[in-house]
Amino acid sequence: AAARASRSEMCQRIEEIHGEDALDRLAQARSEWEGLPADPDAETHAAFMARFEEACRRVTTRHENLQEAAKTNVRLDELSREAEQLAAQEDSPAYAWDSVSREWNALRGKSESLDEAVQQRYTAAETTVRERAEARKAAAEKALRQQVQRIDQLIERVHKRAEAEDLTLKEADKAARDLRAAIETPLTVPH
Repeated sequence: AAARASRSEMCQRIEEIHGEDALDRLAQARSEWEGLPADPDAETHAAFMARFEEACRRVTTRHENLQEAAKTNVRLDELSREAEQLAAQEDSPAYAWDSVSREWNALRGKSESLDEAVQQRYTAAETTVRERAEARKAAAEKALRQQVQRIDQLIERVHKRAEAEDLTLKEADKAARDLRAAIETPLTVPH
């Protein structure tokens, strides 16, 4: 009965092992387990062995998960620094940000204990990049509106001049060239 209580207590201890030193503590528990005498009842012995092996497997899995989470957090820290650098560059290429952002989003869901400073660094970079993109879009829209307005004004001037009875062929030709040039001029979008 004392041996059974000892085995049950040992299984309980193993089931509660967590942390960085889990594998060392598990190895120590395994050596203690091996020092225990076998239970005279084969069924009871098999049940204890199954419980022991399952507890050991869970400790190993938890330790592997802990190591994987630590690797993920290190990579997220690296990505937040890359994001910060990209945000600091006025002319960083969009594909570079997209790559960092995509990897960040893929890894972020796998991390439960990310340092708040890392999250804040990434969020600040993301905000900067988004605001810069919005400013570029607004500038492009403004440039397009201005170009359309210039073309509208040119059309209006040409239309008024065309209605005049003293319009010369030379003036009409120049007006047509000006309109064609204005329409065919590519939009210059500020970066």
